[in-house]
Amino acid sequence: MTVLMNGSSRAFCGASSLLASLRTHAQAPLRMMHAAAAPMGGVRLPRTPTKLASVASIRQSKHAECISLLTTPPFHTPSRGVAKVPRRRAPVAWAKRAPFQQKNKLRDNYFVQRHLPAVPQSNVANLEAWLSTWRPLSSEDSSEVHNPMRVGIVKLRPDVWDMPLRSDLIHRIVLWQRSYGVIIQPKGKTRGQVTGGGRKPRPQKGTGKSRIGSIRAPHWRHGGRAFPRIGRSVSYEMPSKVIKTGIRVALSDKYRRNALIVIDEDGLDSHKTGYLIQRLNTFRIEDHKVLIVCKAYDPYGKYDQKTRQINLQQAAGNLPHVKVNTSKSVNVYDLVRSSVVVISKEALAELEERLQLHSTPNKLPMQIYRFMPEVAAAAIEEAKATAVAIASAQI
Repeated sequence: MTVLMNGSSRAFCGASSLLASLRTHAQAPLRMMHAAAAPMGGVRLPRTPTKLASVASIRQSKHAECISLLTTPPFHTPSRGVAKVPRRRAPVAWAKRAPFQQKNKLRDNYFVQRHLPAVPQSNVANLEAWLSTWRPLSSEDSSEVHNPMRVGIVKLRPDVWDMPLRSDLIHRIVLWQRSYGVIIQPKGKTRGQVTGGGRKPRPQKGTGKSRIGSIRAPHWRHGGRAFPRIGRSVSYEMPSKVIKTGIRVALSDKYRRNALIVIDEDGLDSHKTGYLIQRLNTFRIEDHKVLIVCKAYDPYGKYDQKTRQINLQQAAGNLPHVKVNTSKSVNVYDLVRSSVVVISKEALAELEERLQLHSTPNKLPMQIYRFMPEVAAAAIEEAKATAVAIASAQI
């Protein structure tokens, strides 16, 4: 057992050693008093003090606190490693540190304040955005080509478009998306993967040579490898809730920076690239990186709707700064790379349904609420009646 006292340490073994140490430190104050009284001709105290004198001198000495700790069971002694660790000051004073700020001063500027997850409340009003159109302007409206025509107002869900900024979450998801398709090891080819070698080079018998079935055998020159290296991918899994939260954060940032344009129609009437440039020029975004979000493609949908979506894809194919995604393929990486998001009214409804923060009431599938509203209404009424019955029983 190691005891720290007066900056020094002593090793004791057993109860006898502990008592001997206590006796030695108890007599130390008396020895100091003897040395001080001898030159002055004072009365010398006895060399062997009594038990009461020893206890009284210990209580009056500066070692009383240490000895009281040692004599109080259980004998907890301070650790030598902890006692010698110097106190380190934080790089930033606590009075000047912002809430949720890290201790590392070099890392503080790259962290943002985190908030609690957004919980939908009944008293929170829906957000609103202008509903515009990019229909071809008539000749009398040619002077107002740079004034986008606003045809109404559309409501947005707060749990999708009013999320706090989480740059750390965005960075995490972007790294996850960019890891797809990355191979860190060279990949070899087997005898079946090397080009050629389909014909048998020589007969099985009659030539006096060894049997061979392909010129791409592993023991032949220019042949495949018997056990080639298999490329290892660095991709990994990411929880779906984290992905959806990242998309909501990116969309909320676009809405707060006024970089969201909601249009009333999906697709284009023409497949010409100049036609799309003219429509983008209506909003003065022809020189920006634009992400156009349209409704999910339905192969069994109406012919006109499919034609308009195909026209939009073909018109944007020649523009490197314009990308077209469906409501089901919107991702964080495309949202971060684009400066403006143009979304149709139909795609907006599908996107909010995909990214809704909470499930439907009573945990029923969304298909029931869409195609069987009567069943959904009955389930909601039953859930309300059950809640009222439970509340009345508790009262």
